[in-house]
Amino acid sequence: MLFKRYHVFPMWMGIKQYTRRFSEFHPKVGSTYKCRHDYTAFSFGTIKILDVYRQPLGMMTEKDAYQEGGYTLDQYKKTLEMITKKPWDPEAGVWVIKFQFVPSDVLDPNGGTHDFDEYRKLYYQHLKEVS
Repeated sequence: MLFKRYHVFPMWMGIKQYTRRFSEFHPKVGSTYKCRHDYTAFSFGTIKILDVYRQPLGMMTEKDAYQEGGYTLDQYKKTLEMITKKPWDPEAGVWVIKFQFVPSDVLDPNGGTHDFDEYRKLYYQHLKEVS
């Protein structure tokens, strides 16, 4: 399953536990997926799907936004608009996917923490952009 680079850090920290997707594809509860930035990138972890349901965006709460990556609801709205390139539509239905993240043993293929530090930096830069 694909995730933005700035979402790796909150996944590693246990903050990001949900993802909302417009796609008609939705995973089945109990299935597992490798997490990547793009189809050619190495996997930075695995998610196990805990729950899947439909919800209009307008039903999101501040708690929901936080569980999407440590956001306020306004920050999440801006993030989703950046990702989808569509304006926020409270009536739009999305698939809500709750997951448990299991990180890869090594983020940096060279055995260091460079990638982890880079992911943390990308996350905080992104939070500033949407604030």
